[in-house]
Amino acid sequence: MLSPQEVEFMKLCREPGGIDLFWQYWSAPEDGTQNQARMDLVGKAVDKWYPPLLEDEFVPLTPVYWAKDIVHKEYSDVFIIGGVGSGKTMTMVLVAGYYCCMLPNFRYLGTAPLSWQSELSYKEFVTLALDWFSERPRRIKRWIKNLRSRPYPTVEFINGSSMEFKSLDKDAAGILTWSGDMITADQVEDSSVDLEKIISNLGSRLRGQVGGRARLGKMVLMANSAYKPDMWEEFDRYDSDPDRLALLLTSWDNPYLTA
Repeated sequence: MLSPQEVEFMKLCREPGGIDLFWQYWSAPEDGTQNQARMDLVGKAVDKWYPPLLEDEFVPLTPVYWAKDIVHKEYSDVFIIGGVGSGKTMTMVLVAGYYCCMLPNFRYLGTAPLSWQSELSYKEFVTLALDWFSERPRRIKRWIKNLRSRPYPTVEFINGSSMEFKSLDKDAAGILTWSGDMITADQVEDSSVDLEKIISNLGSRLRGQVGGRARLGKMVLMANSAYKPDMWEEFDRYDSDPDRLALLLTSWDNPYLTA
């Protein structure tokens, strides 16, 4: 499936900053050439693309800057509070997709209070990262074995990895039979979310081994800014812990909207 050159390239993607290299290469069209890649437009809003794209040119997909901290630094857990348009949802599925390709049998779970909310993350990955319905397929499609929408949205990879998307129904008690490497809980500012129970129930699902390696064990909480005292108290605990990462973002942290 991979050429010898691509195997060597994947080794480079393990290095600091490798998630950018990964997506810049694998998001390119299968027939794309280096000369067609408009690297000068990476990180710019569409209305700032100048000179405009010519036929067959493309802009390589590149995660926002803070994705590198999540992937290439050894934070066990992450708490992100960001406004609408900060790019947190799209960035996290790009992080998950990177891990799924880099680590065989990697298992990711994306959650939100309601099933339709978690499905939004699945749709962003399929339409914006995979560009699944394009007439000019991206290289990343070679990694995909199957897409399923039932019983819950799932992306299956050829190396045994998967991305699954479910609701946080009953404070995540409904997923206590699941185990894997990484979980994101989105929309935790919602009044229906008992943050203490969510952290306890989800954290217990990130243990064990698979294929001779320990599970990654990474949990990411995401929220919009809202009045919820226990959420901000938890965020402050993350911020004071050197082993965990706390990010407070605005739309200005998303160059694809503001640059």
